[in-house]
Amino acid sequence: EGHTMKPSERARLTAAIGTGLFAHLAASYLFRGSWAAAALAGLVTGVAAGGVLRRPGSGAAASVASVLAVSLAAALAGSAGDAAAFGRAVLRLAPLALASSLTAAAAGSAAAWAFARRGRALELTTAAALALIVAGMWTTAWGAAHRDSVLGPSTSRQLTAIPDMTQQRDADLYIRITQLMREGEGYYSAAMTARQEASPEEPVESGGAVRFRLPTLFWLWAASPLPPPATFIGGLLAIGTAAVLAAYALGRTLAPPPIALASSACVAAAFAAAASRTTVAFSEWWAGALVLCSLAAWALHLSRDGDRTWLAAAAGLALAAALTRELAAFALVGGFGAAWLSDRRDGRRRKAAWALSLALFAAAYAAHFAVVGGGAMLGGGLEPASWLRSPLDRASVVLAEGDRWLLGTPLLSAVAAALAAAGLLAGRNRDARLATVLLPAAVFLLIGPSGSLAAGEPAVALGYWGGLVKPSLWALLPAAAGLLVPGRRRKGLGPTPRSSGA
Repeated sequence: EGHTMKPSERARLTAAIGTGLFAHLAASYLFRGSWAAAALAGLVTGVAAGGVLRRPGSGAAASVASVLAVSLAAALAGSAGDAAAFGRAVLRLAPLALASSLTAAAAGSAAAWAFARRGRALELTTAAALALIVAGMWTTAWGAAHRDSVLGPSTSRQLTAIPDMTQQRDADLYIRITQLMREGEGYYSAAMTARQEASPEEPVESGGAVRFRLPTLFWLWAASPLPPPATFIGGLLAIGTAAVLAAYALGRTLAPPPIALASSACVAAAFAAAASRTTVAFSEWWAGALVLCSLAAWALHLSRDGDRTWLAAAAGLALAAALTRELAAFALVGGFGAAWLSDRRDGRRRKAAWALSLALFAAAYAAHFAVVGGGAMLGGGLEPASWLRSPLDRASVVLAEGDRWLLGTPLLSAVAAALAAAGLLAGRNRDARLATVLLPAAVFLLIGPSGSLAAGEPAVALGYWGGLVKPSLWALLPAAAGLLVPGRRRKGLGPTPRSSGA
């Protein structure tokens, strides 16, 4: 733009392009298949990338650079190193890339202008972008879940039909339990029946309590007056919408609004992928959304001078997550630890809130454990050695969980997770509540379930536990990009700036 860029301007431009890259990866998954869809993807990309900058020209350039980089990466990923295939991929993607680039340039320039002036323009731009992201998540997931594929019937049909239990797939087990409960059976009776149908030769009580999910989510599914597709798919998308908004709220405590929007887009893409497959019946994604909402509520509690409403919401949402999937109890432990490390005057109230949630969860799980029969936690056929195999394979599947929208490239999943962790730690965040998200992510890379993807197939490391932490890791991505933006405080959570766009 006619002058030599200062180091602060280069840092801001780097943050803008990085933000645009992830925004376009997510948006091109949410909006795909036509020129109009590509234009919408470019619109989201332009708002996210251009909004980081203050100059319209730089905003347009950063937005277009993000679109072109993702388009080339998509062509490379689809060509598998074959030059001719790469050329065909480039030609095929060129019209869509052009449509995205044009709208990204316009949106990037306008966003740079709007975010520089704040006020009503910033408020309307943010709201419109969030609405577009949520609409894309619902449209993409709902459409994909109702389409048959060469691999089998649609997800909606699988949720309605009686599953083939001989395949011994976890999703079939959960769907069958819900069907039996809708026919009048209680949860524990239905769980025993479904397990017996899946493995007639295996005692249903083998494995103890770890083989039986908590009944909370199953009660809700069975009590729903809606048909199974609307209950499962619509339910996960509804809680995913809350997670998308929570990602923005959490991101705003760590970075400027456009970077928080990019994280919202990433979370939306992850839930769109999860809701379009039978993973919709896995409690990990439902609990993962609640963990993210709890994190956002805690961040708002800290940034609003200890607001009691957000404290109650944080502890309550973490309790709901743990009751949905007991492994999510790490959120309760993290909140309680953070309350003990708190040096504020209301530390006693915080400790009491988290202690109450922990006590309620302990009581609920003790009751569940007693009803199941009190079997040994790792007894009756569960071999501990099967939970400690091939850390590299396990790391790959955990980090890639829910990231089908990342061009099918596990490396991008690892890079994104590393950026989220590095940004949070580099920001010297003194609040242990957020740092505890990283602990289960690290543990899941080493310890977790193994099993067969189909009957008769060899056992492999399974990464579905990743659904508990991946939404939160995506929401924490602004912690990395925000460090590059000049003027941002690097000490973690603090009072949110009281601008109209906060």
